[in-house]
Amino acid sequence: MPKSKTLFQSKDVNYPEKLYLAATWMRRDDEQLIFYTHNEAYITPDQALDTSKKFYKSLKRGKIDALPYIMLVTMNLSGSYPLKKDFWENPSFEYKDFDRMMSFINVITNPENYKVLVTPTEVSKNVFTAPIAFLKTAVDLDIELFMRSSDWYVDPTAKTCALYDIEGVVGINVLTREIVQKDDEEDMVQYSN
Repeated sequence: MPKSKTLFQSKDVNYPEKLYLAATWMRRDDEQLIFYTHNEAYITPDQALDTSKKFYKSLKRGKIDALPYIMLVTMNLSGSYPLKKDFWENPSFEYKDFDRMMSFINVITNPENYKVLVTPTEVSKNVFTAPIAFLKTAVDLDIELFMRSSDWYVDPTAKTCALYDIEGVVGINVLTREIVQKDDEEDMVQYSN
């Protein structure tokens, strides 16, 4: 059977008006609290919470000191950016989880200053990822530089990626689905079992 050719930029992407990100809290050996932003951009808050709860339980089974809290980031579609076949020709750096974590670290505390790049992983299944957060002052060249040089996977049949503004960030307990109030932050930080 002949190998089929990839039809670059052959599919329109139906980006939802809203998407959601989740960041799981963990504690390192030195007691420093860190968070890991999930790769996927979720279509509903329930999808983000369900996935986060499963992730939390798998971390606990693996003896990782994870907290049952996430930061749920609500994002609004603000625009699109055209993809080009040559974005996939010569990636020059491996984009690691640490790089992603660093790009999102200030999003939690200063969401109004950031926009998030969202890329399709599977256009036909509406699966999206959020590889990087940019300052709102970032220009098209910043986006193109990331797309051209990183090894982040994007469905090559997609015509566009998208940009989302951040509407808000809220802390949620994934076990109870209760919102973490500002007064509860001390309990959240002290929590560990």
